[in-house]
Amino acid sequence: MKYTIKNESIASYNESTVFGFPKYTSQLINWANQNAQGTRPVAVGQLSELFPKFLASGEEITIENWRKWYTERYPRRF
Repeated sequence: MKYTIKNESIASYNESTVFGFPKYTSQLINWANQNAQGTRPVAVGQLSELFPKFLASGEEITIENWRKWYTERYPRRF
């Protein structure tokens, strides 16, 4: 099952502002994160495995419940 969420929706869910960055900033951020290996499944978990577990938990599907469920199981990753 695939879900598509637009950046504007994510910003509204997080109650954050969408920022415009100077040219090449996003490439530098991505490069630094790639070097730090900050988005590897071993660091944050594999969403394709975690989300079905969250669904099976019986929690109502909300961002608050997902955040709570995730931080209870992976407290150092958030």
